[in-house]
Parts: sequence; structure tokens; C-alpha cells
Amino acid sequence: MTAGHAAEMTLGAVLGLLTASGTIMVAVNDAAISADVLAAVFAGWALGWVLGPLFAGGEKNDLRPEHLTRVPMTSRTMASGLFGVSLFSIGAAVTLLALLALVVFGARLGPGPALVAVVAVPAMLATLVLCSRITVALVGETMRSRLGAAMIAMPWAVIVACASNIGILLVVLGQSQLLRGGWPAWLPITLRVLPSGWGIAAVEAASRSDWLVAGGALVALIALVGGLLALWSRLLHRRITGALGTPAVRPKASTRPLLGRLPSTRLGAVIGKELRTWPRDMLRTYFWFFALWFSIAYTALPLLAGVTAYLPWAGIALVVIAAACSANLYSADGSALWLTLMTPGVERADVRGRQTAWLLVTVPVAVALTVIGVLINGQSRLWPWTLGILASSIGTGAGLLALLSVMVPIRMPDAHRRSANPATDSGNLTGLVWTMIGASVAAALPVAALVLVGTLRDDPLLRWSGLPLGLAIGGLCMWLFGRLAYRRLETNGPELLEKLRGGNPNLRLRPGEPKVVLVEPSGGTGMRLTVSLCLGGGWVPMASGVISLILISQGGTSQTLWTFATRLPEPLPVPVAILLIGLSVLIYATGVRTLLTLRRRRREPTRISPSGAPAGQLPRPRS
Repeated sequence: MTAGHAAEMTLGAVLGLLTASGTIMVAVNDAAISADVLAAVFAGWALGWVLGPLFAGGEKNDLRPEHLTRVPMTSRTMASGLFGVSLFSIGAAVTLLALLALVVFGARLGPGPALVAVVAVPAMLATLVLCSRITVALVGETMRSRLGAAMIAMPWAVIVACASNIGILLVVLGQSQLLRGGWPAWLPITLRVLPSGWGIAAVEAASRSDWLVAGGALVALIALVGGLLALWSRLLHRRITGALGTPAVRPKASTRPLLGRLPSTRLGAVIGKELRTWPRDMLRTYFWFFALWFSIAYTALPLLAGVTAYLPWAGIALVVIAAACSANLYSADGSALWLTLMTPGVERADVRGRQTAWLLVTVPVAVALTVIGVLINGQSRLWPWTLGILASSIGTGAGLLALLSVMVPIRMPDAHRRSANPATDSGNLTGLVWTMIGASVAAALPVAALVLVGTLRDDPLLRWSGLPLGLAIGGLCMWLFGRLAYRRLETNGPELLEKLRGGNPNLRLRPGEPKVVLVEPSGGTGMRLTVSLCLGGGWVPMASGVISLILISQGGTSQTLWTFATRLPEPLPVPVAILLIGLSVLIYATGVRTLLTLRRRRREPTRISPSGAPAGQLPRPRS
């Protein structure tokens, strides 16, 4: 177990204990209030068990069924054994502590309800654990087809969009009946109909001496556990026998007119290969549709509060997220990269072909979303803004995804070794997303400034000059970053392959050959944290200032936190928006300066002999 994994488990355990303690405190409150609240809390625990493993990478640290294929046992026996192992985990222990709130609640109602709660708690815990395992297994079933990958991506994208736009949800929630008038009449009944509320229903029935209903609820819980265990054993059987789902139908190349018109060159071959790979690689399909659903959900969510100002930017959101999720193209190839490296002089065509294929897959949809969003919004003045920024974002994304793929590769398993869960195979893309957002905002800043000047001067020619400027910036970024990418691939291709394979060059040293280690400069951890925070979050004040200036020039206001400057009294809105942009530039400058300082202070690799001799006692290797 690595130190990072141990710290992650410790943090999760602490947060889980705090949440479980809060659940028990709910049961201690007045019975008339805690019954409904406890049902809602148990529903939240159930939702966490279903969604948590998929976000955190389910089965990443678990015993997998494939490990037991050589053991002579039936799928039902395997399911029972794996289910028993799942109960001995930090998550199950914390959940058991939270479910003991039902025993506390029943004890306040009498000995009979307390006894019913004691019987219901283990069944509820088993139900939650099995629901979690079945959800992960069903994702594996669904991810075998393109339609399934698109469907799986939708709920996760909507959840992330809601979490990213939490301000709108708070506004809508504040206007809802839940906070103004208490619980709706249908909500308590719905919470008890869900399996997470059957235990509470049984305890309440026992408190009324309605033993028939209480016994029926307990029998239903136990029967549900048996049914879920049988379903999981069936899914395990299909998984270990290789019968997971039906493979996606692959259309012939002749049905795709574009593939037949590609030039018979290296570039054309790479483009054709990539266009065939995009619909066939379920992980790429998942991430592309995740970007699509996220952009739609994020920009459409403000409609709940009557805000349409987000809709014109749906295409830009799609480009940024799709580029960030595609910045692992070589990582997705895995060890197959050696095929490219063994072909002399193909690096440039390979990088340019991947960029072109990504443009063909993403740009038409992004343009369509932008046009539809502006038309629905109804403000024709937004055309220069959206089209210019979209052009710069497309070029920046196409260039940066190639550069990041070779500069900061994220190790992923080969296609034939992937699991059923995309959260396990994809690695951590958070850094790529923040980097892509920051770079896109920085590239769009000159375009936004030019369009803003044209809007303030009421000069249509100057305002529409943002579009060619965006095309120029995007084209320059695509060409420059792509050039850096294929030059890096030419000079460091074997090292990239070694990283993707997860190898360690020190393992292949000859006897007596010194090992190579990197000595961390003093303060390196804090400097890396500073660089990550500055380069990752520097776009936030810039985006707020730019969007505020756009609304100020249009004479409008917004209810969102992003444009708080528009609600300030005159004459503060414009100076505050400009100060936000200046603050962003200062943050980026700090990050770049810290990065350069860290690179200067980084020491040369130190060679250490197998006996542990100091570096100074070893002769420097000849070049």
C-alpha cells in the first residue's frame, strides 16, 4: 500500500466516522422529526454506495473474480466469498456504525422496535454492499457497446455538472417548497418505499404493534439480499466466462464516405486509424460523451433559475472538456506505442493525424451547440464573442492534448487488460482538466479584449475581428504545441513507452552498475503545490472578470457568483472586473516563476552504487 493510498483511506475513514456520528445524532432527536430525516439520510448512504465506487474507481483495490478463475468453485460460491470479503472493509464498518442509528431510533420506541431494528441493520448493510457490487458489474455489461458507454457517461456528467454549478442549485433550492414549506407530502412515502427505508418502515410498524407489516418488511429485506446475491453470481459467471454483453456492431469502412476519401499517405492512414478507433474504443467513447453531457448539463442547469446566459458557451465547454479527456491518447495505446516507434519518421504524421481526427470528431458538434445556444439565448451580439473564443479554444485544445499526451502521460492498462469500470482505467484526469481550462482561458483573453473594445466603440468591424484573431491564435497553438509534441516523441519515445509500461529502468541494471535517483530540492513539495494551485486555479478570476465585462457591455446582470462584479454599485463593476483579470495574470506569473525556480534548483540525477556508496565517490559516467 502506497503512502498516498493510505492517506486517502485515512481521510475517507475520518469523514465517514463524522458522517456516521451525524446519522446517529439524527436518531437521538425527536421521533416525529427523525423518522423522515433518518429515511432521507439512509437514502443518501445508499446513493453513496451506488455511486461512490464508480467515482473512486471501484474494484481498484479489491480481489477481482479473474483472480479466482483457476479455483474449482461455482459462481454462487465465488459470489458468496467475495461478498463476505466486502463486508470486512472500512466502508462497511463505517456504514454499519451509521445504520446503528436505526437501533437507537427503535430503542426510543420500545423493546419490540429495537429488536426489529437489530434484525434489519445487517440486512440493510448487505443490501447496500450488494447494490454497490452489482452497479459496478452492470457498468461492465453496459460499457461493451457504444450506446452503453454513452448512457453510462450521462449520469456522471450530470452529477459533476451539478456539483460544478452548485450556486444555481442553491438558488433553485431556496425557491423550492422543501425549504419554504417543509417536506412535500409525497417525499416521506417515497423514502419508505425505497429499499433503504424498509428498515425504518418495519420499526415504525413495530411501534404501532403492526407485526404483520413489520415482519413483511424484514422478510422483504432478507429476500432482497438473496435476490441481489443471485444476480451478482449470475453477473460474475458471465464475467469470468467472457460472456459480458454483446460487442458493438462495427460498420464497414465502405459505409463511411470520409474514410474512403482520405489520402493514401502516412497522415491519411493515421487519420483513418483514429476515426475507426474513436467509436470502437469504449473508454474514448465514454469520455467524449461525458464531455458532451457535461457541457449540455452545465449550460442548461441555469435554466431552472430562468438564466439563459450559459447556453451560448456550451460548445466551448465541450471543446475544453473533450480536449482534457483526450489528453491521454498515447496512454490509451499503452504498450502498442512501440509500433509507432519502430516506424522511422512517422512521429510527425502520427501527431498531426491524431489532432485532425479529434477535430473531425469534436468540432462539428461544438459548432452546432454554439449556434443553437446563441439562437435560444436570442442575443445576436454574442456571435463575435462565442465564435472567436470557440476558434481559439479549438486550436488550443487540439495542440495541448497532443503535447500533454507525450509530456505528462497517465499510465493506463492496455485495451485487453482493462476492467469494466472507466474510473479504474482512466487514471486521474483532474490536473489535465484544470490545465486545459487555464490554457483555454489564457488563449481566449486577447480575443475577448479585442471584441470588448469593438463593443465599447460600437465598431462592427473591430468586434468581428475577434473571429480571425481566434482562428490565428488557435492555429498557432495547434501548430506549435503539435510540433513540440512530435519533436518530443522523436527524442523521448522510448522513455514514454517505458512510462506507459510502468517499468523501472533500475530493475534492468547490470551487476555493479549504479542506480539513478533524483534528489528532491529543498522546498520542492511546497513549490510543486504552488505551481499546481496557480496554474490550475488562475483561470477562475480571469473567467469571472471576462464574463462580467461581457455582461456589462451588453447592459445585463446575472444571478450567478461568477459575475458578482455586475451587481456592485457604480462605478465599481468595470474596475473590479479589470482587477480580477489582473489578479489572474499575477497568479499565472507566480506559477510560472515558481516553476522556473523549481527547474533551476532541481539537482542532477545522482548515481548510487548497489552498496549504497555516496554519489561523490562514484566517477561521473562518460557521455
